[in-house]
Amino acid sequence: MSARRMLRGLVMALALLPLGCAPQSHDTAQSSFTPPPGSTVTALPPLREGKAAPVWKAGQQLAPAQRGATLVIEAATDISLMRPFLDGFRAYHPDLAILYVDMLSTQLLGDAQARCARGHDGPDLFISVATDHLVKLANDGCAQAAGLAAPDWREWRGEVYAFALEPAVFVYNRRLLAPAMVPDSHAALAEQLRDRAEALDGHIATYDIRQSGLAYNYAEFDSREAPLYGRLIESFGRGHIRLYCCSNTMVDAVARGDVLLAYNVQLSYAYAAQRRHEDVGVIVPRDYQAVQTRSAMVAKDAVRPDLARSFLAFLISPEGQAIASRILTPPVPDARASFTPSERLLSQANVSSSLLRLQDQARRKVFLQEWLQAIVPAR
Repeated sequence: MSARRMLRGLVMALALLPLGCAPQSHDTAQSSFTPPPGSTVTALPPLREGKAAPVWKAGQQLAPAQRGATLVIEAATDISLMRPFLDGFRAYHPDLAILYVDMLSTQLLGDAQARCARGHDGPDLFISVATDHLVKLANDGCAQAAGLAAPDWREWRGEVYAFALEPAVFVYNRRLLAPAMVPDSHAALAEQLRDRAEALDGHIATYDIRQSGLAYNYAEFDSREAPLYGRLIESFGRGHIRLYCCSNTMVDAVARGDVLLAYNVQLSYAYAAQRRHEDVGVIVPRDYQAVQTRSAMVAKDAVRPDLARSFLAFLISPEGQAIASRILTPPVPDARASFTPSERLLSQANVSSSLLRLQDQARRKVFLQEWLQAIVPAR
């Protein structure tokens, strides 16, 4: 048996270990958890009949008596995207309850920093597509090692683990946008914005990078990769581009016909929208793709680090990776919508301390100012 296959087997074995008698890092009688304001909370009860579900009501704490039997996750990822992973894991652990708390990536970072400083009342696991946020948290001592084997590009210090790629793509309304106006590259999009300015005015969408860590990272990637980045965002500004917080709201706007095209949408959300709406088309730009990773980290003060490590092991196991692969499989055969991760893309998605550059506040301030001046000119 090869060393790689042995490592995969060990990871999967950890994910499938029984959890009922596992050690806990805190006295659960003294532990509680309160979701932050504005977050979206989903309580998943145990699959086995007769087991108590997590008792939670809006604005209240998760009861301390049930905290020790519940895996608590804070994530900057919609529950719909994570549900296949959660359900796959729960099938092996039918006695397990899960409290899943979803919020914007910038809110997650702030909440995680506050909980880390307090040293208690936090979740067991953090998940974010803004992997630089997790690297920063780990670098600041807010993580604990998971001790899982993974390729070097996929993990940092045994604390932050990437389990999925998230390329940025274009999403368009196939019913309303003429085929001749569908761009297949960033350069083609810039040309369309120049040549068909009137038709596209007010009908293009993208992220508001002030609200989303992932959006900022995509824009920063664009600025390094594309020589026409400055011209592109200036064209967005002249064309009265619409700004959104999230990929799911952008793709919904495209499906409704509120906008004709959305720029830098996460591919997983684009495919999910395409499965729901026949009018949604997806373009993977042929010149380059801004790519980020979706990653997870065990919280320093996790009440149930064993549950967190076991779920993390499942995410990077062959079964978890099969789920990640299915999510990035186009719903309909279309060469323009297919994504193939190359060695170059994997090197760009490397989880390492180099991501800390994205947390340089002085550089971030300048970048945001320049983006605002171009995207939101005096209107």
